[in-house]
This record gives sequence, structure tokens and C-alpha cells, in this order.
Amino acid sequence: MISYMYVRFNAEITTPEGERLFGIFKVSQYLSDAHLITDPDDDDRLWQLFEWFNKYLSLPTKSHRSKNHDQDSKALAWFKDTSTVHISVMHEISDITQRYGGVVDFVTTEKPGYILYEDDYQVFAEPFKD
Repeated sequence: MISYMYVRFNAEITTPEGERLFGIFKVSQYLSDAHLITDPDDDDRLWQLFEWFNKYLSLPTKSHRSKNHDQDSKALAWFKDTSTVHISVMHEISDITQRYGGVVDFVTTEKPGYILYEDDYQVFAEPFKD
């Protein structure tokens, strides 16, 4: 069995209305949609990177262990450490996001939780309770 280190980019931002948004894609898209990315080149690049991910990364077929889809049991996406190109693209999204007010943390773990979906580049895992 192959052992991976898993990589995740946690992001958050609080909007002027007090809404807290989580997830690097959601946060960076909010910054763009709210016209908070003031450099048009950065905004264009961000959307190019989104398109790249749409082309080169599959969506999971399952993101909950239980049938009730409890919010607390939602899976988190993690890249396998061997997904160097995907991680590099995420760093670029992270840089743009942070430049315009998003808070991004780079997290690694050997045990992301109960793996619900896996492909060559990523896993979706429900975190362990402890």
C-alpha cells in the first residue's frame, strides 16, 4: 500500500456583511465576484486557474459517509503529495487570494480521515472525530 502525505489549502474570509466564507475556491471566487481583485491580470489569471482545475481534476462521486448528509460529516478535499502540478496551481490561487484579503493556511497530514473518494490526484475524506 502506498503511503501519502496529504495536502490541503484552508481558506476563509469575512465579508463586509459579516458572512464567513470557507474554502479556497469559494473565497477566491468571492474576491473576484465582489471586484476586490483590483489587478485585472490577477483576476484573469484566477479564472484561468479555475478553468484548469475544471479540466484536470474530477469531482468526487461521494462526499458523505452517511445518507443523512449531516453538515458535520462533510468530506474535505486533500491532494496527494505526488500531485505536484495541482499543488503548484493551488499555490498560485493561494497567492492571489492572500494578496486581496483571503486568509489561507497550508495543511498537511498522513491521516485525512475516512476516505470516501480517491483518484490519482486527490482524496475526499471525512475527518476522524478525534
